[in-house]
Amino acid sequence: MTPKNITGQLEEKFWELRPQYPSYSAAWEALQHWSEEDGRRRGLQNPGQGWNSASGGAFELVSQKIIIEQVNASPLAQRIRVTRGDETPLAVREGILSELVWPKGQITQPERAESNVDVVAMLLEGQEPTRVISVYSCKSSAAERYQQDLYWAEKLKARGIKFCFVTIDKGLLSYATSTSMGRKPGKTVTLAQAMYDRVYLLTHLQITSNPLVFKTIDHVVEDLTLWIEAY
Repeated sequence: MTPKNITGQLEEKFWELRPQYPSYSAAWEALQHWSEEDGRRRGLQNPGQGWNSASGGAFELVSQKIIIEQVNASPLAQRIRVTRGDETPLAVREGILSELVWPKGQITQPERAESNVDVVAMLLEGQEPTRVISVYSCKSSAAERYQQDLYWAEKLKARGIKFCFVTIDKGLLSYATSTSMGRKPGKTVTLAQAMYDRVYLLTHLQITSNPLVFKTIDHVVEDLTLWIEAY
């Protein structure tokens, strides 16, 4: 089975497991256990191989669906279009969400670099998008996405676009939901707070540290409403 097929299988199994658990993060942990057990049942030499190769893609699909369904079920559905990154109109992807770069000092032959964000929220006028309100980078682990996001967070935020991160990263979860008063943040947390307008966590636990940046995933619509009103 190819990683692409495993990705689809993991996403499907996640939504099957989700009703049995109190949060998305708990269901995700259960999905990992199921994947590894499935590998052992099939006699794989490395039972975790399928998870390692496909879980990142599955998490992106799961996060995209959560955000899109939240917005489409809200009053904002009449004012905002939310799309997966690769389904965003080409003019938007190759316009405000990209830039021209000149490799190796070339003067006349630029190449277009796209930000490749996972979800895009666009303000509508009628049926046409007129402004990109926010973009969302989705990854289960912060360390796997920071290098790419560092560059684009600076570029897109300078263009008036909110840059957000969706994750179940254990370090960010632990810090954001910790009850220890005055806990000093580590480098991963410090970088996330500096880089993203919001870090959305797939958890049912209460956010206790820096709730201006760290939010549970159910706050997406609330934040979009605030950002629209601020324009």
